[in-house]
Amino acid sequence: LLFLKGLQQPRFQWTAEFLRVLQDVKRDLAALRDEAEMETLHELLNRLRSLEGSMTAQRPSEAKEIWKRLSSVEDSLGTTVEEDLQTRLKVAEEKQRQEKEAESLARRQEVMQTMRQQAQDAFGNLRSFLVFEEYPGGERKPRLREFNDSYLKAQQDCVALMRVFKTDQDLGGLRDEEQQILQQSKEAVKHRMEAPAVSQRQKSVLLENSLPLCLVEILEKVGLLPRLAELTGALLDDHRFLPGGVKASLLCCVQEGKFNSDKLEPQLPGGWKKRISNTYDFEYVCRSNDACFEWPLQELPGEYQPWPHEPRQLQRHSEESAKYLLAYGSEEHWCYLCNTFAAKEHLRLPQHVEMRQEWHKGCEALNKFCEDLREARLEEACAARPSLAEDILKLWRFEAVQRLKRCLANTLPAFWHLILEPWEDSRSADDLQLWLDRQLQRALLEEPARVPEPELPQPGRDFPDLSSGNPFLDGKCVCCNQSVSDSDRATHISQNKTHGKNLETSLDAFQIIKEHG
Repeated sequence: LLFLKGLQQPRFQWTAEFLRVLQDVKRDLAALRDEAEMETLHELLNRLRSLEGSMTAQRPSEAKEIWKRLSSVEDSLGTTVEEDLQTRLKVAEEKQRQEKEAESLARRQEVMQTMRQQAQDAFGNLRSFLVFEEYPGGERKPRLREFNDSYLKAQQDCVALMRVFKTDQDLGGLRDEEQQILQQSKEAVKHRMEAPAVSQRQKSVLLENSLPLCLVEILEKVGLLPRLAELTGALLDDHRFLPGGVKASLLCCVQEGKFNSDKLEPQLPGGWKKRISNTYDFEYVCRSNDACFEWPLQELPGEYQPWPHEPRQLQRHSEESAKYLLAYGSEEHWCYLCNTFAAKEHLRLPQHVEMRQEWHKGCEALNKFCEDLREARLEEACAARPSLAEDILKLWRFEAVQRLKRCLANTLPAFWHLILEPWEDSRSADDLQLWLDRQLQRALLEEPARVPEPELPQPGRDFPDLSSGNPFLDGKCVCCNQSVSDSDRATHISQNKTHGKNLETSLDAFQIIKEHG
């Protein structure tokens, strides 16, 4: 003890200091709660390790047994405290890790919730630009309400979100209804771009099948043009203002598949190409890299013109007799049925009889046309659709020509221009009906039993009146219609060749009337 106390006092002082510090560390460690801060645990651990390092430096180099045992006790005490400290440190580190993970997960969930809300708002906005058209069978097809910068911005936002949701697996991808909205938007844009070209192709098919442009306008305004492939007799019967012949022609085209989608597929003109927009993820067309959202349209074929040509030398008369028989000049008559001059026996010729029977067939067709016109109640249709009134009347004029053409192989021009011209599309439906009824009565007028005798020529009207024997009257030569003074009369008679010819012709006329009455 004296040896230890006297010679090795510094060593025991360090041991006492070690025990004191170790006791402080154990006390501080015991005072820590489960929610101990990592900094505090690391601070205690650093104090312990610093103490252990100081003790190691103070131990004597002699390897005496007593020092070894003392160092062993010191190490054991330090190890026990350090192990407890390490255990507590691991628990604190695990807790801190879990807290960070929870905080990160909360932030991630907040971001995901924000992204989901953005997607909901963006796709709801895009949905507001869509409308749906009802088709037979309950099918609803998406259409654009409007195509403008606001729509393009909405589409761009949704495409950008789609790509974010596609690359970030944690977001779980877009919802089914959002994907459906995006697909519907693409279909609506495609329809908007191609619909004018499809409509142009439909119009071309109608015109190529000898149907008038006014029918195209009507079908477009009543909404039937996009649905031509689905036309049925029942659907057309709902539009009773359409003529029967036109309905039959339309249904024939439908049955032959002329309005099927594969035959109406729009074709791009030369130099044009289709592309898919990286920004909007839908198709557009371009030429020379210039993007365009409008399909380039091709010109329509020329409209079918069924109107019959006007007969030559057409003249109308107001006599209460057949309109196709016209007094021509003062000596003969003209027959528009046979397109020739009519002598006295012309009305009994077989050719004329045949043409007259054809004329009566035209009257029957016109009578049936008037009946169908009354059943169609055009006045009601025109009143309900003022913008269609003129086109409807044009369509019925087309129908009249088509019906007459089927029964008037030779006399259509005469019948049309003598009876149905001028057909004024600007008149009202009721006025048209009354006018057609009157014209039908005119067409039914019978021809006379024979061609009337031509009126005799009259002196002074048809030839110079020389009944007095003197060709000069009031200072004029009646034969030549020239002013001649009294002093020049002899010269005029002897030297004017025209005077002699006119005088001779007039005297011959007097002689013919005298001999033949």
